[in-house]
Amino acid sequence: MNCITYLTTNIYNTTTNQPNLCSSATWYTNATTFANSSTIGINSTGVFVSVNNTLYVVNQQTNKVIVWYNGSINPDQIISGNLSRPFDLFTTPIGDIYVDNGLSYSRVDKFSFNSSINTSVMSVPNQCNGIFVDISNTLYCSASNSHQVVKKWLNDNVLTSTMVAGTGTAGSTATTLNKPIGIFVDAQVNLYVADSLNNRVQMFAVGQSTGITVAGASASGTITLNNPYGITLDGNGYLFIADCYNHRIVGSGPNGFRCLFGCTTIAGSSSSQLNYPTSLSFDSYGNLYVADRSNNRQYRPPPALLLPQAAAPQVVVLLLPQAAALQVALPLLLPQVAAAAPQVALLPPPPPPLVRLLLPRAAAAALQVALLPLPLLPLPPPATALLVALLLPLLLAVLLPPVKVPQAALLLQLPPVVLLALVKVPQAAVRRVVAVLQVVLLQVALLLLPLPPPLVEPLQAAAVPQVALLLPVILQQVGLLHVNLNQPSFCPSITWYTDAITFANSSTVGTYVYGVFVSTNNTIYVANQQTNQVIVWYDGSINPDKILSGSLSSPFDLFVTPVGDIYVDNGLTNRRVDKFSFNSSISTSVMSVPYTCVGIFVDISNTLYCSTFTAHQVVKKWLNSSVLTSTIVAGNGTAGSTAATLNTPIGIFVDVKINLYVADSANNRIQMFPVGQLTGITLAGASVPGTITLNQPNGITLDGNGYLFIVDCYNNRIVGSGPYGFRCLFGCTTIYGSAPSQLYLPGTLSFDSYGNLFVADRFNYRVQKFILASNSCSLSYNQPTFCSNASWSVNAVTFPSSTTIGSLPYGIFVDGINTVYVPNRATSAILSWPQGSNTSTSNSYSNLSNPYSLFMSITGDIYIDNGYLYGRVDKYTFNTSNRVTVMNVNGSCFGLFIDINNNLYCSLKNLHQVVKVLLNNGTTIPTIAAGNGSAGSLSNMLNSPQGIYVDNTTTNQPNLCSSATWYINATTFANSSTIGINSTGVFVSVNNTVYVANQQTNKVIVWYNGSINPDQILSGNLSRPFDLFTTPIGDIYVDNGLSYSRVDKFSFNSSISTSVMSVPNQCNSIFVDISNTLYCSASNSHQVVKKWLSDSVLTSTMVAGTGTAGLTATTLNKPIGIFVDAQVNLYVADSLNNRVQMFAVGQSTGTTVAGASASGTITLNNPYGITLDANGYLFIADCYNHRIVGSGPNGFRCLFGCTTIAGSSSSQLNYPTSLSFDSYGNLYVADRSNNRVQKLILASNSCGKLFLYNGTLRSCS
Repeated sequence: MNCITYLTTNIYNTTTNQPNLCSSATWYTNATTFANSSTIGINSTGVFVSVNNTLYVVNQQTNKVIVWYNGSINPDQIISGNLSRPFDLFTTPIGDIYVDNGLSYSRVDKFSFNSSINTSVMSVPNQCNGIFVDISNTLYCSASNSHQVVKKWLNDNVLTSTMVAGTGTAGSTATTLNKPIGIFVDAQVNLYVADSLNNRVQMFAVGQSTGITVAGASASGTITLNNPYGITLDGNGYLFIADCYNHRIVGSGPNGFRCLFGCTTIAGSSSSQLNYPTSLSFDSYGNLYVADRSNNRQYRPPPALLLPQAAAPQVVVLLLPQAAALQVALPLLLPQVAAAAPQVALLPPPPPPLVRLLLPRAAAAALQVALLPLPLLPLPPPATALLVALLLPLLLAVLLPPVKVPQAALLLQLPPVVLLALVKVPQAAVRRVVAVLQVVLLQVALLLLPLPPPLVEPLQAAAVPQVALLLPVILQQVGLLHVNLNQPSFCPSITWYTDAITFANSSTVGTYVYGVFVSTNNTIYVANQQTNQVIVWYDGSINPDKILSGSLSSPFDLFVTPVGDIYVDNGLTNRRVDKFSFNSSISTSVMSVPYTCVGIFVDISNTLYCSTFTAHQVVKKWLNSSVLTSTIVAGNGTAGSTAATLNTPIGIFVDVKINLYVADSANNRIQMFPVGQLTGITLAGASVPGTITLNQPNGITLDGNGYLFIVDCYNNRIVGSGPYGFRCLFGCTTIYGSAPSQLYLPGTLSFDSYGNLFVADRFNYRVQKFILASNSCSLSYNQPTFCSNASWSVNAVTFPSSTTIGSLPYGIFVDGINTVYVPNRATSAILSWPQGSNTSTSNSYSNLSNPYSLFMSITGDIYIDNGYLYGRVDKYTFNTSNRVTVMNVNGSCFGLFIDINNNLYCSLKNLHQVVKVLLNNGTTIPTIAAGNGSAGSLSNMLNSPQGIYVDNTTTNQPNLCSSATWYINATTFANSSTIGINSTGVFVSVNNTVYVANQQTNKVIVWYNGSINPDQILSGNLSRPFDLFTTPIGDIYVDNGLSYSRVDKFSFNSSISTSVMSVPNQCNSIFVDISNTLYCSASNSHQVVKKWLSDSVLTSTMVAGTGTAGLTATTLNKPIGIFVDAQVNLYVADSLNNRVQMFAVGQSTGTTVAGASASGTITLNNPYGITLDANGYLFIADCYNHRIVGSGPNGFRCLFGCTTIAGSSSSQLNYPTSLSFDSYGNLYVADRSNNRVQKLILASNSCGKLFLYNGTLRSCS
């Protein structure tokens, strides 16, 4: 959130929290329940957060005030007094509490700071539904039943109150109120009143009894309210309202009102819903607490984006993670080039020189290492001046410790040479740092800053090609790489729901809608050609939030930059492009154009492009210049089909390398013009074989991987490219229509940041939203998530008939993009149907006989059974007829499968076994994976195996929703009578068999799924085994390192153990990954070691840690729990460093993902066991905090034992060590010092997953 506040004083000028929120501030849509009826009673209405973040709630049931100090999860204080169903309360900055006591006693009571005795301070007509104390120490009460607001100055001892708003009689005029509820008084002593039954918020200026409607009712351009209750203002004076009977929270900002929470307006009790919310209060961080009355709980939706906090009131710290940081630094430190970045003028000028720009030190250090060999560059003066301006603050951040204001002020005024001499940095180090930053900033300047042409050439001449290759990685590390619009990264098997939802229709966007654009903050903009307006929806809104009018004439297209400037076509009549600056409703001309701009784009160098279809050209203009004239960048102004000409160009796109893409509509092709070139290259359509046939392409865009997405207008469809080539995504029948799966001459398209696609469905007068369904990068096939009540129609439809697929069809495969493949055994051909198509394509292959099965890999290669006659499995490389034999077999493969380790499996029905081979391993001879070759029903036998499937995990990783909860009282699964004392290792296998290592008896205790008593006890020559792991095929690996320095294995169904790996000492954790590699965390040696189990060598190799205790990124200190994900990334609970480290595959440098130095995660105290769920979120046994914590999309949270107090009750733990999920999501925990294994039972796991029903998206919940 790139907004800046300047802290100049620490004196209160408000009596409540009013955080400074940016216009783009967002809150998570799933709130956390801070308190429920067990503490606050039922129908609780009043919640208040004081300036020191102490939370106060009135309990109407017990007539008490409940108090939580900052950071507490349990009440710290309960205040009792002679109260009668208190409705609201207020706490001043000095800690005095004012509580409604009007229902029975007609008064407001006060609990002085640190006092439990209440005194009466104001007489009131009846119950106070809202209470407020302003900065002049005046107390206000909204007496709802008397339709008035009364007040009293607290510095006198008279109890009588006076009327300040309302007449005492219900009414809807400017001087009357009808059931006023929430009140707020700003620093100018203006009174805001939620006039609930009038469905409005009134503002009474100081001393005035006539109110002005600022929201709801008759206030046009605001928002419709239904019984507003609680209200508050942020630091910028914008309103936030508990819209009670709409069950939502709404807020205003510079762009008008928008819904923040509960935006369906449907009452409910899920974490994304409210049920008659009454009051609301900010804490100092911007989190919002809501009294969710009919749900009997206090909600806290945390903000997704928080304002940076200053370290001290005298120092301004700018934490700008995006490229805007450099654009801010540029005019601050080199005023003479400020004209090159006019958008900086939008930011308030800071009080120089009290400014420091901080970059991550770790990132700077990484850059030094990465680019150490690079020399200093001989730059020409203009480039040097620019780089020095950018370099100075970075050098301060990298080379200097934090400094006080006078020092910073002095240093920032010194030239670089003096600065470097003062800090006494060795010259060699200075040269390295300067070289690194100089090269990086050079490339940043070239790609990200709006530089004038005179500076571009010398910078380009000095560029280092090797750095250009590293640039994306470098910029990503320091958070500088950005684009001007959403370009989500998609996997090859990306899919969307084929039935769109209508986002907007003709009632808002008019007829023949063409231009739609989604900005990087997911605000949606549509050009209404009928009304000549721009319609704006903020993220999450379903109704327009803003309508911009200007002197527009049938605007076709528009583009919005990340800073919020809107560029709109105004070429039809006025021959220009207009700009609405951020937060402005006035448009100005910025570029002259020949005619209508049917495509508009602004690239990262701040250059504006327009495709003028009647002039058969694309023109551009640098926006940092005041000249309006545009220049031709593609096309010569005459219709043509050569490489240098265009014919009716429509959509345009410019990538980060400034390559221009043009939908050359009448030529039915997409042209790409490399930067600086007037000759285009055809990428799709027309003369390009192997792409796709287009019919008048219109809108185009690129995803994060550079793949094209095209509105194929006259084919009434959307097509997209990927590693498999082009495919149709929506409207694939090419027949126009108005059904949810159809389009009618669509115009433009735009992604939001989530990957959803918005399309201007022009002749249906609507904007359609196609919702992302799946985006798996590891699987070539579909694994949909089903609701528990999923059902299928009992009447199937015939997809292809025998005339197409031949007789006795057997194999079928559907890939990740829903292409269907069927082998025709009669003709030995492979038939394929793209998604939505009824027409098949037949591919014949030579020397193919009676194929039973096939499988497509993630790269698009097809593996086909060819065992009937030729005894082999063949591979055909994607998009070629090149055949390679990859496996020799003795018969037909009735099933084929490739796992994520690249093992190819074949089920040999007639041989009663499954065989496998590791692809690209130099051999085609398979090994037996299952079955001994004889038909039978024993555990090591098969009988005519056919279909096969290989799971992609070795342990349970349930798919948990962000709102998943477990019962807070666990059940004891096993105690010391079976598992002994101080038991540490528990593991639940994929078939839900539970294994525990008994350190007392040196045995492994086994419970089969559903058993409550042990079913098996395994003995071996073990010595105090700490941990164990069981693979999906039932092999058990057990720590035996304490006395024997090894890991032992019990093969499936065997009671005899064998040594499989030598280890330095005890293994405090054991794991086997999907590549059959065994890991051991040797805690006392401060390292993790591993060994591939498919070889016979016992020696292990170090994979993490150095063998010496340390807290750097390459060292560990007493590592305990380990986990290896499907991408073979290693996670380590680095216990004495109080952190969890992640070591990417092949890397020995770890990244802290929880605890210690990982800001924004959670504080840990000796973490032990760790595991991941199916979404890659961490769950940790936080051993010395006696609790279990877990992460999710909203960050970390405590799940169990959240008091952090050791105990033996069913809600407590005592030094928990390991944890393991079963397949249902229940969590087993080794509760070491309680000598037991606890089972935490999953209570709820409702995600509100989307599914299609009769063409409509619905939710499981």
